[in-house]
Amino acid sequence: MRIEGAVVLITGASSGIGLATARAFSASGARVALAARSAQALEDLVQELGGASVALALPCDVSDPVAAAELVTRTVEVFGGLDVLVNNAGIGHYGSLIDAPWTEIEQVFATNLFGPIHLIRAAVPVMRRRGGGVIINVSSVNGRRALPLMAAYSASKYALNGIADALRVELSRDRIAVVTLLPGAVRTRFNTALLGKPPSGGRRGGPFPSSPERVARRIVDLARHPRPIAYVTFRDRLWVWLSLLAPRLVDLMLGRVLRSNP
Repeated sequence: MRIEGAVVLITGASSGIGLATARAFSASGARVALAARSAQALEDLVQELGGASVALALPCDVSDPVAAAELVTRTVEVFGGLDVLVNNAGIGHYGSLIDAPWTEIEQVFATNLFGPIHLIRAAVPVMRRRGGGVIINVSSVNGRRALPLMAAYSASKYALNGIADALRVELSRDRIAVVTLLPGAVRTRFNTALLGKPPSGGRRGGPFPSSPERVARRIVDLARHPRPIAYVTFRDRLWVWLSLLAPRLVDLMLGRVLRSNP
């Protein structure tokens, strides 16, 4: 896909990966529709990127199906279409699936799974009319290997991956590519804003985290050259491979980490 002049809708665009992705697409000549809960942060970003002619602020909670559909509608009204959807908005959760309040588990699935579904259902008819498009779901390596005390988050990403696997085949006849990106640790505020009760001092994001800008460059590259499943670093890919090839070894490793962080 040619990025210059393309219309890109990015969720979770006010910080972290979403913010870096908005900047990267804008620098490549795309027009960007920016969705997040923080209206002021989005307005500031619009001004940074060059104003209303190239960027659009759309304050929204993607877990609301009506609001999610309105994101697509407003993007089409302002920019005339939609070429790339980046489902990046997400929320983490730390705590036992057995003991966690049910409202927290519902919130994780509403944001991480149902939000992307709402947006995909609204975006696909628009992309069909335009003759194609790209849907990029920002998942996680935890959607290939769940971590202890992060069962709800991991399960939401597993489900998102499964939906992408099915839609990738279903939508191929419409020339709509569906991409699953599996980042590992990333230097963002994600791990300091988890639902639940992280260990004292907060939960570490893992060793050797990638920068949000590196993830953003990968997302832009995948919009240009879609692939079914992609990683940010070789370490991310290696972790998934190790989990598939030696699950008992990974269980032992994670168990040791869990015991060291009671």
